[in-house]
Amino acid sequence: MKKLKLILVFTIISLFMAGVSFLYADWDFVAGGYISNVQFIGNDGWASLSEGRVLHTSDGGATWEYQETATTERIYGVSFVDNLTGWVAGNDGLIFHTTDGGTTWTSQASSTTTNLQSIYFIDSQNGWAAGSSGKVLHTTDGGTTWTPQTSGITSKIYTIYFLDLLNGWAVASSKKIIHTTDGGATWISQTNPTTKSMQDIIFYDTLEGWAAGSKKILHTVDGGATWVEQANPTLENLYGIGMGDNNNLWVVGIDGEILYTNDGGTSWTEQNFSLDWFLGAYFEDNLTGWIVGSGGAIYKTTDGGSSWVTQATGTSSGLRRTVCLDDQNFWGCGTKGFIIHSDDGGLTWESKDSGFDDWIWDITFAPDHLHGWAAADDQTGTTTPILATVDGGNTWTQQTTSITVDFVGISAVSNTHVWAAAKGGNILHTTDGGTTWNPQTSGVTADFKSIQFKTDKIGWAVGTDGTILYTNDEGVTWTQQTTNTTENIYDVSFVDTLCGWAAGYNGVILYTTDAGAIWTLTNTGTTTLDFTRISAISQTEAWAVGSQSYHTTDAGATWTEVAIPCHIALWGVDFANSNLGVAMGNGGIVARYTSGVSVDDNNESIPVLLLSQNYPNPMRSSTTISFSIPKNTRDATIKVYNLKGQLVKTLSLIKDQSSIIWDGTDYDNQNVANGIYFYRLKTENKTITKKLLLLR
Repeated sequence: MKKLKLILVFTIISLFMAGVSFLYADWDFVAGGYISNVQFIGNDGWASLSEGRVLHTSDGGATWEYQETATTERIYGVSFVDNLTGWVAGNDGLIFHTTDGGTTWTSQASSTTTNLQSIYFIDSQNGWAAGSSGKVLHTTDGGTTWTPQTSGITSKIYTIYFLDLLNGWAVASSKKIIHTTDGGATWISQTNPTTKSMQDIIFYDTLEGWAAGSKKILHTVDGGATWVEQANPTLENLYGIGMGDNNNLWVVGIDGEILYTNDGGTSWTEQNFSLDWFLGAYFEDNLTGWIVGSGGAIYKTTDGGSSWVTQATGTSSGLRRTVCLDDQNFWGCGTKGFIIHSDDGGLTWESKDSGFDDWIWDITFAPDHLHGWAAADDQTGTTTPILATVDGGNTWTQQTTSITVDFVGISAVSNTHVWAAAKGGNILHTTDGGTTWNPQTSGVTADFKSIQFKTDKIGWAVGTDGTILYTNDEGVTWTQQTTNTTENIYDVSFVDTLCGWAAGYNGVILYTTDAGAIWTLTNTGTTTLDFTRISAISQTEAWAVGSQSYHTTDAGATWTEVAIPCHIALWGVDFANSNLGVAMGNGGIVARYTSGVSVDDNNESIPVLLLSQNYPNPMRSSTTISFSIPKNTRDATIKVYNLKGQLVKTLSLIKDQSSIIWDGTDYDNQNVANGIYFYRLKTENKTITKKLLLLR
């Protein structure tokens, strides 16, 4: 399979209304995620995004915008019957319905908390949803009520598909294929001739259909009574099928796999052009179609797949490390040789061509921000290179080393002095910028996970089985420090030569104020979360990430979980300062943190303008908004807006007031619809905006 490196650009969709730029005072989703499905009706299209959002276009995909569904749970299935009426389904039994093209989404009661993987409607009233444990739900009233059906299986259903009111099929784990001819009142099993489970299924009529899954494509001409495997050239797992007619079909999968047939599957050829993991496909005819996948990738073809145009894209790379050089220059790296850069504080990201196609675990830059190095993982069996740049990351070259194991950490203190840590207790050091890399004796065989130097003498390396090593002579000698844990330590972060943190599996975060002579286990409040990265901001403040983010401002005495709008493992976090940071992870996820505190730069003696998160949030009948306004401030207002940018209500403030209640009503004192709203505190020269969720 031919693989081509793409130059990819991440873009955050900025929301402006009435001239106001929203500042999200917490973690906000910037890019990436998994798009599982896509559907078009004319120029209107919708794609289901993993972070509880739906992407929508009204111009054939030339531009896409986020639609909010009032959840951050993963959305898998999407089904529209016309340009206005549609449904999405996801984790925890969530089903949302829209009658205005997705401008607003209303939750429907599914009566289940089972994860729903697929949803399919054939008209505005009749639909089915399916998911884990063989769960199948059916509605005949547009989703007002959902009734369970007996599928006869307990496997996870990946896709449910109906041709009409009676004839439907579903594919599930454990090689299951089931079929109904009575609208789901009864389901019967069909024989899968392979040892693999199918992920998607589609039918041209009641007789002819296709199913695709792990490296396999099946075909039937008798409604599934018999399924026959079709030969195809792939070695990749397949996830989605798009159909123009019963001759022209496309099947997509991981590592950029696109298979095409123009003879109903008698022969399949590859149309690969990228490294993305494709999860879904939709074709409106034999020429025009879309494919979607991880990293927020959306591509369109108008010539049957001979060429593809990028419509919205991130990276399917699992991002593994991020570093903030200052409050503008951020870097990230990950699988498939991806290196990404932001020059605007994490708002937009651009891919840099590393010239490398394997894992990149860590990235570091010298103080001049021009000289940089990246820790690589070459699985070819030859010596593992270290990547280097001398032009600020625009071009990267490979430096030769003497080891064959994976580099996982790298740390530079100058243009010449750099250390790299690898598996098997290997540490290398260069004093000439990487022209030569010399091994150092660590005295351990642990697999290192991270390394950090604060000066050209003092540094730490951490790894498996609670390993933390320390040196104060540039690595000539390494001393093992006592950690009192056997958990794998994945990251280390020091603010100076004495004070630092180390983070690892099963909720372990260690803290020291004496360079590690004594490491203290802090109380994170969790023993199950695996921390993968930690970023020290000061002697008292730090952030750690795993599947969520944790924050301390009291040197680890207490840790607070701060929700990130994703349900994907995070592998990188770094902060430029207390008010600005970025986290990265699987599926090309990028999340950006901003504090929401506004300070008057011209007079720091004036107390800050502060807007707190509303409580409770989500709100039901009412919520309290607390704030702090400096004395002598004029014209302070709090206004509530909906997602369209329309003003819902102005909350009247009086002198010396520090909180106000919003009861979920508009100017006419009528209850507003469930969903996400923004509340904005504005003075004559400052504006702070936060978002809240209304769920009655």
